[in-house]
Amino acid sequence: MVDFYRSLLTQQGWQEKSDQSYIDSASSTLYFAKEGYSISLSASQSGDGSSMVTLMHHGNVDLGILPQMADAEDGFAAPNTFMYTSPSSVADVARFTRQELAAQGWHEYTRPNSASADNPDMQMLAFIQNGLELSSYITVAPAQDNKTSVQYSLIPLALDMPLPDDAAAVEFDASQPYLGFRSPASPESLVEFYRGEMTDLGWTEIEDTATISPEQASLTFANDPEQMALTLSLTAEDGGTKATLQSFDSALLSATAEPFPTEELSEITEVETGGAMPDLPFPEDAKDVVYDADATQITFTSPSKIPEIAEFYRQALSEQGWQEDANFSMVEDMFGSLEFSQGDQTLSITLLPDVLNDSGAQVMIDVSGMVAPAEEVAEVPAEESTPAANAPGYTIDDWPFPPEAIMVNRAGDKLTYTVGQDLQTVADFYRPTFELMELGTSCLDDVGDYTSISCSASNGDYSLNFFAFEAGDNNTEVEINFTNYALGSTDSGDSSDGGDSGPLTAEDKDGLPVPSDYTNYFSEGSPFLRRLTFTSPSDIEALVQFFQTELPPLGWEQAGEVSSTAEATNLTFEGAEGKLTVTMKPSGDETEVVLANKNPKAAAEAGIVPPAGQSRIYMANLSTEELTVTINEQVIKVAAEAGTTSPDDAPKLDLKPGTYQVTTKAGSTSVTDEVTLGPDEVWTLLLSPEGAAPLQMY
Repeated sequence: MVDFYRSLLTQQGWQEKSDQSYIDSASSTLYFAKEGYSISLSASQSGDGSSMVTLMHHGNVDLGILPQMADAEDGFAAPNTFMYTSPSSVADVARFTRQELAAQGWHEYTRPNSASADNPDMQMLAFIQNGLELSSYITVAPAQDNKTSVQYSLIPLALDMPLPDDAAAVEFDASQPYLGFRSPASPESLVEFYRGEMTDLGWTEIEDTATISPEQASLTFANDPEQMALTLSLTAEDGGTKATLQSFDSALLSATAEPFPTEELSEITEVETGGAMPDLPFPEDAKDVVYDADATQITFTSPSKIPEIAEFYRQALSEQGWQEDANFSMVEDMFGSLEFSQGDQTLSITLLPDVLNDSGAQVMIDVSGMVAPAEEVAEVPAEESTPAANAPGYTIDDWPFPPEAIMVNRAGDKLTYTVGQDLQTVADFYRPTFELMELGTSCLDDVGDYTSISCSASNGDYSLNFFAFEAGDNNTEVEINFTNYALGSTDSGDSSDGGDSGPLTAEDKDGLPVPSDYTNYFSEGSPFLRRLTFTSPSDIEALVQFFQTELPPLGWEQAGEVSSTAEATNLTFEGAEGKLTVTMKPSGDETEVVLANKNPKAAAEAGIVPPAGQSRIYMANLSTEELTVTINEQVIKVAAEAGTTSPDDAPKLDLKPGTYQVTTKAGSTSVTDEVTLGPDEVWTLLLSPEGAAPLQMY
């Protein structure tokens, strides 16, 4: 396959960038360039003997000319990504990146109705320009001596939504599609801008639907080859104009839908697509009502104004027990978006100008949060959609997954999928969800140091078990188990003080007891060394009593007295699995607890223990190419994928305790990292062309 496409692309004038291409018998990646544009060809062998081939276009932006700090180090470039490190802080690098990219014409954007965590060690920036999306991931890199790592990634967008140069407060969502911004220009000026830009991009204005005035304007553009329509809504405000460009139901333009007469609405129970229409109120003047059970969407038009329809639904749905989410609702003269919830059901209403009738509104009601897809309706027991009246609203359905995810399966309280992203990107994707549900985010911190993450969290209303691991070929497999307890507790007293909440009960976590009031939970380690970290609202005194009570029945005997310093309180236990230390220290209004268990018997049986007083390093090559490692003036060649399945085939090195420089070389590129080794410790260096990430095994 590689030879076929290499020959074909060469005949078409594409030149291979051989210095960036990689080929072996199992998988290959080749990069080609032509007239400033870049493409990549990836091919891999499948288990059945067939080949998987991906050909991807990367646009015409040379990522190597994107802004870099003056103190930039260790640059790496490919057509779709560019990375470098800097000793400057994350905040300084982010500030510099924003300023320089803005000067190059890139517009920074946020997703509508989203929020990002304030993390001094990580920032994810996103920009758009000329149909391209550019992300800048800026984070502290422990494996790079805690320098700041910067990674630019470029993705061509399926749809180019033009922006004027003076656009500010940009919101963008390629999946909708949706573009919103503010501009100091007048509505009339923006009308002329978009008429020119959209025409150049192949769109045709539906002129008889246009409404233009000094205060507001609405234009609709159609693209017949793409079978799409976009509506531009402009509203004058103090000092400029608020603008939105978003998808419009093109079916209404072509009049291909078969509407139900309003007078028959009350009799509708089933349509051709199958499934029962949800019982929702409609304005008396609703027309052309269509229910698509497959798309779980209801559409209709009304001669009433958008604010009038919004007020109707606010009153009518409130009477039915629905609660509006004011944080995600917005109503203006030319646009409306309403979000409602009731128990574990959700409802979204979008209001747009009715461009076909020059007045009134087009209404789209997303009922996917109320009903199962049409083919699943008959399989869902009715009682499952009727939560307790005071049950918290979130369910597994509220856990999102990346648009690129494949093999998505959502069943019961479980969500599983595979996505072509690394572990850090997956963790960053879920951080807003953890924050929204008040589950804490500590288990998502520093995941860049590991190839898997397993954590649990509970806040009394919900229980979460979150597991993700990198499965090779830049894929991550994710499993989320999320339970809504719906306890409806009647306890109105203040129980924030763990000392007043009565005796703590234990939950088993990886064979160790954790108090049932834990609020965050994180587990990591190896068969020879495991570490559990969690937080609890209970005070240190209560937790000391808890562990002194719960650990002895499990075979752990306390060794020595409780030791306390100004920073922490420590307990030590001994048992058949070695030594267990419990460290407790204040963390805000809670107590952070770390349980660390070192198992010398298991380590000795596995043959990984170094000579007494020495340290041992194993080397695991996560890449598909041979790497050369230099440490303590010793040069070691590490075969592709060596040490990834067992320490037996991993090169090893015994050293005196201390701090060492580790240089990893791939081809002509080298990266130097640092590792600190303690006596009788065992570490694995996770190797890749980007460097060496140390992971303690024992």
